[in-house]
Amino acid sequence: MDGILLLLPILVPILGGLAVLGIHNMKTRRLTVTLLLVFQIFVVLEVARNDTEPFVLLQLTDGARLVLQADSLGRLFANLICLIWFAVAVFAFEYMNHEGHRERFFGFYLMTLGALMGICFAGNLVTLYLFYEMMTLLSVPLVLHIGTRKAFEAAYRYLGFSVAGAGLGLLGLFVLQGYCTTDLFTPGGVLDLARAGENRTLLLGVFVVMAVGFGCK
Repeated sequence: MDGILLLLPILVPILGGLAVLGIHNMKTRRLTVTLLLVFQIFVVLEVARNDTEPFVLLQLTDGARLVLQADSLGRLFANLICLIWFAVAVFAFEYMNHEGHRERFFGFYLMTLGALMGICFAGNLVTLYLFYEMMTLLSVPLVLHIGTRKAFEAAYRYLGFSVAGAGLGLLGLFVLQGYCTTDLFTPGGVLDLARAGENRTLLLGVFVVMAVGFGCK
């Protein structure tokens, strides 16, 4: 049951966003987006009631798996993001009136929310990384939405920084795999302190590289 609850905050906005891409009537689209965001808030509130056990979504390899888990920090950010997304959508209904392709904007707006929920409920670094990349790709259409030359230039810069940051983050992820006692996020940390002490300089460098990588994004 916990696994299904953890999937809902991700799937509801992603599937809803795909549906909104095909809704061209303004009133129907506004109603659909509003109902989806309200439902999303209630779903996240339900998930946010308690910590959950790790739910393995997909086993990629022996050392890499997609895991969802709700902890106090993830629940806090999930609630904040859902409230912000709802408030911004209400503002955007009027603000986007002068723009074309509004169904595309709100479709990707919702799908980006789903990727952010994956980040909030990521149970390990691999899951966090993959949902971070999903969020980047889904938000590119929002950057270039108006279709002007400046918008495309901004999107290219956005992708450039994001791809560079992704590379640095992935490099750090590969290095850390050999120094962790578990792949799950754990209170107090997951580093093998004995091995980490022997390679302190290397791990400090990895931390800086990953901080810069995720900071770029």
